[in-house]
Amino acid sequence: MNVQLIPAWPDSEGDGRARELFRVAYGAEPDGVWAAPGRVNLIGEHTDYNDGLCLPLALPHRTFVALRARPDRLTRLVSAQEAGADGRPAVREVHLDDVGPAGSAHAVAGWPAYVVGVAWSLEQDGLTVPGFDVAVDSCVPYGAGLSSSAALECAIGVSLSDVAGLGVAGEDRARLAGVCVRAENDVAGAPTGGMDQAASLRCRAGHALLLDTADGSVSHVPLDLAAAGLALLVVDTRAEHQLVDGQYAGRRAACEAAAAVLGVGSLREVADAVGSGRTTLGEVLGRLPDAEQRHRVRHVVTEIERVRRLADVLTHAPGASLVGEALAAAGTLLDESHASLRDDYEVSCAELDLAVETARAAGAYGARMTGGGFGGSAIALVDAARAGEVAAAVAAAFDDAGLTAPAFLLATASGPAERVGLWRDHTPRAGDAGGVHMDVQPRGYEKVEQLLRKGVSIPNPLTLDIAPDVDPDRISGDGVTIHPGCRIRGARTVLSAGVTLGAEGPVTIENCQLGPGVDLKGGYFSKSVFLEKANMGLGAHVREGTLLEEEANGAHCVGLKQTILFPFVTLGSLINFCDCLMGGGTSRKDHSEVGSSYIHFNFTPDGNKATASLFGDVPRGVLLSQPPIFLGGQGGTVGPVATGFGLVVGAGSVLRGDVLEDGMFVMTRATPGIQRPVAPRAYKGLSRVVARNIAYLANLVALETWYTSVRRPFFDAQDLGPLVHQGALDVLAVAKQERAKRLTAMVATVSPDDDARAELRERIGDVLAVFESPVIPDGSVFLSAFRASAGGAGYIPAIKGLPPEVSAAGVEWLQEIVAGLCRQAGSLVPAMKLFVTA
Repeated sequence: MNVQLIPAWPDSEGDGRARELFRVAYGAEPDGVWAAPGRVNLIGEHTDYNDGLCLPLALPHRTFVALRARPDRLTRLVSAQEAGADGRPAVREVHLDDVGPAGSAHAVAGWPAYVVGVAWSLEQDGLTVPGFDVAVDSCVPYGAGLSSSAALECAIGVSLSDVAGLGVAGEDRARLAGVCVRAENDVAGAPTGGMDQAASLRCRAGHALLLDTADGSVSHVPLDLAAAGLALLVVDTRAEHQLVDGQYAGRRAACEAAAAVLGVGSLREVADAVGSGRTTLGEVLGRLPDAEQRHRVRHVVTEIERVRRLADVLTHAPGASLVGEALAAAGTLLDESHASLRDDYEVSCAELDLAVETARAAGAYGARMTGGGFGGSAIALVDAARAGEVAAAVAAAFDDAGLTAPAFLLATASGPAERVGLWRDHTPRAGDAGGVHMDVQPRGYEKVEQLLRKGVSIPNPLTLDIAPDVDPDRISGDGVTIHPGCRIRGARTVLSAGVTLGAEGPVTIENCQLGPGVDLKGGYFSKSVFLEKANMGLGAHVREGTLLEEEANGAHCVGLKQTILFPFVTLGSLINFCDCLMGGGTSRKDHSEVGSSYIHFNFTPDGNKATASLFGDVPRGVLLSQPPIFLGGQGGTVGPVATGFGLVVGAGSVLRGDVLEDGMFVMTRATPGIQRPVAPRAYKGLSRVVARNIAYLANLVALETWYTSVRRPFFDAQDLGPLVHQGALDVLAVAKQERAKRLTAMVATVSPDDDARAELRERIGDVLAVFESPVIPDGSVFLSAFRASAGGAGYIPAIKGLPPEVSAAGVEWLQEIVAGLCRQAGSLVPAMKLFVTA
């Protein structure tokens, strides 16, 4: 039997439908269009009003509202799902002053209660809203238990927040969810919990929402079924469910009565007590004299535990890892949930049971009813390739039973309620006719809209410039803020969760990869990588080959190129660093620091840039256990130099040579005045310069090995982390290429005045080839000990928590890499006497 899936409208289609309906109904243009998703609950049914846990996801199916503010208190409402007698839209009118709770003299009948109820609830929350005209169209199936009512409420909530400037559609979404719940409970008269509205407003694409209804807190659980070849098939049984017919309220009342008998505020307290082992479910049920209450309590307590277990399965086996035992466990939990809802909570029906049983028989890994029950929808976890086959089996079973043919859709974890189009600004401005100003669209406004829908905070979308090659899928919607005037360029740009751009001034970013929580306050950033919580101040100029690791940072007017800063390294203001690697320090309170007005000279009078400097080293630096380095302000370094950890260079000093010992203090005096002829390209310290460049290359190889062998799993655990990891590897590759290029160019200018210099010119290609495909010593002993010690901690805690003997093994392995490469390269030019110790 052929079946058709109910399609989700692209935002462009929903926007067009709602706008056209608005034009037809009111003969005018709306201020804008907003949309909110329906939801399907993966597990956790009837737990929300018991202060429990639930695990919903937002559907790609949305309700779209085109809305225009009015100067009075009148609301006019029209829905594409309700036509008038003449076939034209049926416009309803409700005055906001005439809206009140269900059952009161100001009760509002029908679907308009969900719309004006939100306006009423906002005002109950101390906010002021205008009257409005609204047109509604939706692809969320009505009566299917997929929260079509919450989708309507939340779309109205975000639209009123925008047009009235209420600010509750941004970071205050928990408050807006509460507003929408009150509208449904009090004005529409449906005694639901808060899961539906929280899902519609707070879900994240690619994740289910683990909602704790006791305190409103949420966390996002990875749900990439497609990566595992799975799909979540939703079966709309067409057995229409109603939440206002008394059945739902009866279940809620039974739970509240049982909680009163047990002496608790909610059944969540019982579930927590059972889960912690302080009591048993049997003991709890034995205290309830009423059989109905015992059944209801058993469902709520066991369902909360099932939510915890399924969230744990998905967290530890996300995406492609949801196979084998993890997949079987997920399916079993769905099955157990349905049995509990059917037998203990008694909210299933013949249509739902038939859909669930048939889907299982057709090959579903697990299935259950979803939503409030008494009709509505079921879900089935199936192989994506067999979704159509399972749907056909269910449809055939319904046909054989003489039931109304069911409808089907695929649930994909989607984003929250958002504006889907730019809106008209009704704020009066000087020179505006009638006080109405039509905003113009910036370059890439379609991508701006995509980012807004994902949840990116963009205080002034009209000032954001996004280049055509930028991929919105590489920009997280979780806590990202992009302030006015920023420009985003490059197909390889990545913005991870919590990134902030332009807090102090516009940021231009081009093909950079930013890890979680990075804060770039203002400036220009190109082809560079910033790891977790790295930050730069206003006026930064950061170019290719730069890598700032965790919590490394710079103040204002910092110029960086081909620079690698290990965690916590801090740069003052007016810094110019090129061709440097700097480590040292153990925490934000114990970090290496460069004082203000410090310059690293990376261009010599001979015109070469073979000046790379190592402040510290890679083998010891990556273990985050070495004393910090301090480079005093208003000073400088003439590269190339190498220093030990714990070095202190006095303020105003210019460091011109190596200080390989740890913990040394350096204070230089001004060079005495001298005049003499320039001796171009004499290279008196040629062996030292070559050795320093080779050592720098060897350290880069060690760091590259560290990233591939140690760091990778930590990146894999972060959303977009693999892209940031690849960006870091690319930076290291570019850094190696830069050293090889600069050293080759310098050697080409060396006069072959003696055997050593002639040998260097002849063999420099062979020397650099050592670093193209380096032989890496076996590090399995350290790596095994590291994995055993690191556990599930983040990178910084894992490194700092290593036992001393494991850290020492790591240093030994990395030092073996560096020393071996230096020896191999030096042996190719023996006359240069590189790395020769007395």
